[in-house]
Amino acid sequence: MKKWRPFATLPEQYIGLQEIINKQVEVAQPVLTEEQMEQMNFTLIEALHTNKQVYLTYYKRGQCITETGSIQFVDSLGDLFIFIDDVFELKNKMRLRELIDVRLAYFLKKLCTGIIYFGGGTFMYNFRVYTLRDGSKRIIKLKEGESFKEELQRADIQETQIFQMQLVEKPE
Repeated sequence: MKKWRPFATLPEQYIGLQEIINKQVEVAQPVLTEEQMEQMNFTLIEALHTNKQVYLTYYKRGQCITETGSIQFVDSLGDLFIFIDDVFELKNKMRLRELIDVRLAYFLKKLCTGIIYFGGGTFMYNFRVYTLRDGSKRIIKLKEGESFKEELQRADIQETQIFQMQLVEKPE
């Protein structure tokens, strides 16, 4: 249903009025503190490691948008991450600098290691691929109940050596 707009009878007027309305709704991108960015970083790493669903709030074209999804890939040096949204189960690439807030969603049901049910679809992640700063890769099979630190110890990796992490079904 469209509302009648008395001053938008000509297409040019409608475009101009729509631009004015959009500018009134725009907000400035929030400036984050170092502590907030560090907390978001820890939440992203935990969500990537534990396959937990997250609420992402990001800034795009003058608006703050919140979506629910899971983190699949994080590249902190490349300033990007990939998440799969909960609604359409599509992969979305985003810049880390666009993020405003990341929160873990606790209503996600994890049935067993690496199998996660999202509203209607199933994603299976059995392995984590670590790309290290020296260019080498390490592939680790996920174990249920294992913490991030235990996984790093098992792989003989220190957190400072990690360039990027990615969840995959099968190692290539």
